[in-house]
Amino acid sequence: MLLEFKVYQLKEDSRMYSQVMESKNKLNEFIVVGEEILGKKSIKQLDCYKAIQQEENGIKLLGGLKIDEAAYTIEKKDLILKSGFGVETSEMEIPREYLTMRIIENIQRLNTI
Repeated sequence: MLLEFKVYQLKEDSRMYSQVMESKNKLNEFIVVGEEILGKKSIKQLDCYKAIQQEENGIKLLGGLKIDEAAYTIEKKDLILKSGFGVETSEMEIPREYLTMRIIENIQRLNTI
């Protein structure tokens, strides 16, 4: 299924940034496929995105896992929209076995924000 994604980057001061920059064939580019809140309400909650890191040849999907199950969980404050002349987007063909209706609706909703 052809889907359009906004492209995000990790902020340079985030905890994951140095790990991402050391990886071969990986870019500081992420597509958001979901949201998650981590932690307990009574202690501290982290508002996070579920994001897949792009590589030079696209994204890596893992057999048997839906796209949001294979995603990194990254705090929203650590990601910024990649922009040049406006917001950068990426169109990708994602095989249906990695998607559900809920995932597709989440992706579409997150890309309208």
